[in-house]
Amino acid sequence: MMMTRRPACAAPFLNKPLGMGLALCLALFWGATDVKAQTSAAKAAPKTETAAKSDDDWGFTFPRFFANFDDIPKLPDNRVGMMGLITNEHRGNRHGPAYEGNVFGMHGSLRPDIDYTYQNRFFINNDEGLGVYFYNDKKFYTGASLYAREGRGNGPHGSFTGLGRIDTAGQLRVFAGYDMGFLDVSATVARDLGGTDGSTLEFKVSNVLPLSPKLFLMPEAGLTLGNKTFMQGFYGVNSTQAFNSGLPVYKAKSGLESADFAASLIYVIDKKWAPFVRAEGHYLYGSADKTPIYYRRMVTGVGVGVSYLFD
Repeated sequence: MMMTRRPACAAPFLNKPLGMGLALCLALFWGATDVKAQTSAAKAAPKTETAAKSDDDWGFTFPRFFANFDDIPKLPDNRVGMMGLITNEHRGNRHGPAYEGNVFGMHGSLRPDIDYTYQNRFFINNDEGLGVYFYNDKKFYTGASLYAREGRGNGPHGSFTGLGRIDTAGQLRVFAGYDMGFLDVSATVARDLGGTDGSTLEFKVSNVLPLSPKLFLMPEAGLTLGNKTFMQGFYGVNSTQAFNSGLPVYKAKSGLESADFAASLIYVIDKKWAPFVRAEGHYLYGSADKTPIYYRRMVTGVGVGVSYLFD
């Protein structure tokens, strides 16, 4: 909208009636000019208003480095790749227990980087495993999947001797999520079918932020809560385990187990290939932090990989 400027004050020698008359004339003139300008602008630029509305629709998806919503580059939904990861401690997948083996020093591993959906119904990805969507309209989604929670061996660190082995368990996961445009939020209930037979509740937020037409940032963060069976299985020490290992008896309580955070920087070379770098961390809380079994509260890692992209 055009901004109007107030006319200069009348000279002091003008009498009151004349001054009021001039002021009224000027007000009518400026008002008519302003209305005419606004009407012309509204007729001439309806597309500008539409574009502004589109900008509002994508809200916090990304700072407005791009002219409008249609100019924002998109990262293909499907990818298959591999990543080499180096962490400061040996541990399993992101949903598994922390520090299996408790190997001090740097540890390297290869991990798949997969996110593929078939006919908007069946999927396989790193977060939920192999599963099916009960409902998926690209905004709200819910489904179930099968996964595996990595177990724990007896070594090689001496503190595991006498604690007993926890086998890797199949896992049933039921989840729901909502893509708000600027943020994807989800919650998952996971039940181990073996191992400790414990259950967890997981919350996650994530996003894909385009830094340029070819460079994308993918930040994510999550919380994991475990029930008493899960927490005692991985972090507790019963009387038999204490006798065999020399560790004190420790009863782990249900509640917050850990916080996870990660960020991936992806560069799309062309429509098919995209190398990326990744940083991630796993931070223990509550009973998991106070257990006598483990010695590090946080595991961090960096990785480099490449993905094959397809729609």
